[in-house]
Amino acid sequence: MNRPDFNFNRVNLNVNQGNVNFNQGDLNVHQADSRFNRSNLSVHRINSHLNRAILNVNQDDLNANQAVLNGNRDDLNVLFIAENKKYQYDA
Repeated sequence: MNRPDFNFNRVNLNVNQGNVNFNQGDLNVHQADSRFNRSNLSVHRINSHLNRAILNVNQDDLNANQAVLNGNRDDLNVLFIAENKKYQYDA
């Protein structure tokens, strides 16, 4: 093997080693991105569960408020009927 071929092969080996190092760094970045995305997904899942729980509580509150409104309407109907009967008797 003559000297220029040896030098070319050495430079080529250094370039290839640099490419390997770059690719390893690139892989590390992608793995870090993947871990971050998994963490982010977990956070979004937790937020989704929390939001669903909050929606359920809000729905329960709305149902309770509707029940109170229904009760108030029933009370008004009873008062209205009683008032009508009073006027009928007074007439």
